[in-house]
Amino acid sequence: MANQVKINVGTAVLFGSEVGDDVAWSTESIGTGAGRQSAMLDLGAVPRAKFYRFRFWTQFQATPTLGSLLRLYAKTGGSETATPDHPDNDDGTGDIAISAEDKLRNLRQIGNVVVDQAAANIEMVISGTIEITERHVAFAFWNASGATVTADAAETKLRLTPVLDEIQ
Repeated sequence: MANQVKINVGTAVLFGSEVGDDVAWSTESIGTGAGRQSAMLDLGAVPRAKFYRFRFWTQFQATPTLGSLLRLYAKTGGSETATPDHPDNDDGTGDIAISAEDKLRNLRQIGNVVVDQAAANIEMVISGTIEITERHVAFAFWNASGATVTADAAETKLRLTPVLDEIQ
């Protein structure tokens, strides 16, 4: 009988700014035309997962512009040691404001939250699967929605879950 390759999932990591979140990402009240990156997560030494699924959710304080975007990016750092080196841009490895929109050019865009309702306090979600071969990863967004991101720390988060191949 042939083996089957199925998936299994590892422990999810939550990026956000509430007590109990795993990785710092202060996303509250980010205005349109601005962005924020999370701190870097150390995924650990090899062997580790190659694929991860993500789910990102947010809300806006006021009426965002229908069809406009909040762009989501993955930022990686090199080195197989516990200290990342040569990150994808020079905005550092911590929870920090994006210094300029141009600083996102060398990050990998992994999706867009498309404003699907021009109303405040409506949750908007994107999800997907990404390949991460580097040991260190952070996430960043650029808000081009026409409205400010919610001030509530519970309403903007990213959950990252390792997806593991399993032979049975």
